[in-house]
Amino acid sequence: MHKAILSLMKHQRFFILLLLIFTVSTVGCSPGHVGGNEIAFLRDGHLWTIDPDGANAFAVFADNNTPVVGYSWSPTHQILSFRTLDADFAKTSAAKHLSSNPITSLPGDLPSTLNTIGIDGGSPIPIIFSNTVLRNSNAWWNTTGSRLIYREEITAAT
Repeated sequence: MHKAILSLMKHQRFFILLLLIFTVSTVGCSPGHVGGNEIAFLRDGHLWTIDPDGANAFAVFADNNTPVVGYSWSPTHQILSFRTLDADFAKTSAAKHLSSNPITSLPGDLPSTLNTIGIDGGSPIPIIFSNTVLRNSNAWWNTTGSRLIYREEITAAT
């Protein structure tokens, strides 16, 4: 009887080990974005989404006074964070001649507002309001989608 219990425990441990290995291997193969398969892009300062086959282009955010200069997807692929130029800064010659980082193709820290918006559009939710003495980077989501990280730099008022 004692031998039968030991054999059963050995099989049970083996089964748990196999289950653990299977679970770890399938988690490593999971997609990075669970949810939609839309692709986001910027066109003429507006934030758009489109299906991978090129169908269903949709302007998520379009404001001619405050162009979008960067965005990032939430981990669920249902919310976008995006950065718009400060309305006053957008009218300056400096805003018309923005340079991009040669590696990331993103503009640097600028007077801007950080927002979030659902992929179906609607009203953006401001996270950080623009200020003439603050420069903000693009915001990026943490892995759980509960926080945004961004850089904020204070510059001397001109």
